[in-house]
Amino acid sequence: MIKEVRSNNPKFKTVTFNNGFNVVLADRSNVANDKDSRNGLGKSSLLNVIHFLLGNSPKRDSGLRKKELCKWDYSMTFTINGKEYTAKRNPENLSNIYVKGDFSNWSIQPEYDSDKKSYFYKNTEWTILLGNRIFDLPIEPKEKYHPNFRGLISFFAREGVDAYYEPFQHMGRQLEWDKQVQNAYLLNLNYDYPIRLQYLKDKDETLRQLKNAAEQGLLGEFIGSVGDLEAERVRLTEAVTKLDAELKDFNIHPEYRAIQREANEITKMIQDELNERNLSEQLLKRYKENLSAEMDISVKYVEDIYKDVGLQFPDKLSKSLEEIRNFHSQVIRNRKDYLTSEIKKIEKRISVHDISIKSQSDKRRDLMLILQTHGALDEHFKLQQRLFEKQQALSAVTNKILNLRKFQEGKSDLKIEKEDLLKRMRRDFGERKDIVDEAIKYFNQNSQALYNESGNLSIDVADTGYKFKVDIMRSASQGINVMKILCYDLTLAELRANKLDSPGFLIHDSTIFDGVDERQIAKGLERAYELSSKWKFQYICTLNSDIIPYKEFSSGFTEKFEKSICLRLDDSTNEGGLFGFRF
Repeated sequence: MIKEVRSNNPKFKTVTFNNGFNVVLADRSNVANDKDSRNGLGKSSLLNVIHFLLGNSPKRDSGLRKKELCKWDYSMTFTINGKEYTAKRNPENLSNIYVKGDFSNWSIQPEYDSDKKSYFYKNTEWTILLGNRIFDLPIEPKEKYHPNFRGLISFFAREGVDAYYEPFQHMGRQLEWDKQVQNAYLLNLNYDYPIRLQYLKDKDETLRQLKNAAEQGLLGEFIGSVGDLEAERVRLTEAVTKLDAELKDFNIHPEYRAIQREANEITKMIQDELNERNLSEQLLKRYKENLSAEMDISVKYVEDIYKDVGLQFPDKLSKSLEEIRNFHSQVIRNRKDYLTSEIKKIEKRISVHDISIKSQSDKRRDLMLILQTHGALDEHFKLQQRLFEKQQALSAVTNKILNLRKFQEGKSDLKIEKEDLLKRMRRDFGERKDIVDEAIKYFNQNSQALYNESGNLSIDVADTGYKFKVDIMRSASQGINVMKILCYDLTLAELRANKLDSPGFLIHDSTIFDGVDERQIAKGLERAYELSSKWKFQYICTLNSDIIPYKEFSSGFTEKFEKSICLRLDDSTNEGGLFGFRF
């Protein structure tokens, strides 16, 4: 229960709340002109202050963080489980909440600020502790999608126009899982099922995105087809087996590279020898041909030539030719002797080449045998590296096959898992029939008090999880739509009233009555007064004076209503608003 809201700035109008029914009234003064307005007097801002002290942090330059208000300290005194506490906070220091009270049995103890001589909590701790003390939420942070204090408390103090759009949401565009989890918790249903369903939705969305990406070719190298991947797996398996066998049979020779260089040098030497031997063979052939071509010319041959032409061969010429022939014969003998000598030298040189070539060839053969049966260390490393790469590729392909099969089977598995979860959810829901009936009963009573007709709170389990719906006859108008919210919120207040973990208050802005018929406004206020008195919770509403349906109030309620006004704001002067000035 909230006892008091105040500020350190004297312009701020301190608000003291009572047990039961409370009204903050924006009153129209007699001297106000037509241009004056009760909007902007601070009715909604009072709700902003309360939420601010309950851990909400407004955006920069909005709400209490506007430059006109951000330097003020705001504080609130309230009770939790019969103990009184005070919280103070400044918009320029959103991190800390300064507190007073008995925190000895709280799970987290406040820290002490020696400069301010005050105890404080970090805002994150503060909201966790309030969730624990008011709603019995666990202290230890839970996984995502679980109910939280800020979400739950917003059903008991709806803030902003979007909060009055429909009963089961407290803000615009509230996610479906959040609506299900928060409302299931407040209606005493098992909220774990919508959490599990949301996780399944996340998985389904992931599969959908993967499928879209695969269809667009973005995951071609990762997805493929099972057939293609299996063929690749077989090929890589064979390659790995072969390389592994080669490594096992690999013999490393420590002088492998030196032997390889020596073998290469010998090969070059053999080639040089062969080239020289080939030149010698060609020279030998030419010398032998020259040797056989050498011949002597006889004097008789010359005499015969003379006779053939009818000439007498003179004796003097015969003697000269003989001398020439003898000289020529000597030259030929010398030439033959030289050629014979050279031929022998060449043949000997060829023989030496042959011996050398055979010797070098034998040596190279031995070296090549070593190279054939052994390997170098760097070659062994390269072989290992190739094996590792193939093994990695094989592992990747195997994982792709597994992932692709999971991808293909994922939809079926999710469908089975979801059906099983919904089956258990429906069974659990059936076992909570008495709890559901209690909520339906309260809602029906509240709607009947407003419209003399029983409304309907429908709670069911659909394929998407919990399905909540409220209905009141003639519910087409905006006025009746917001009255659904009033009936539902009063139902939540009744359900939590008997619990120790309860806010102890229900707050509505004047928006709750926008467009509502005067008779229903009167009945709604009287119903809130009745239930807050019966169940001992605090009801706070902010109203504009011109919508108060005094003529429609039951006998004696006008006096009760007037006594319940805890703060009057007026538009007669600039100082009449909550903050004591217009901005």
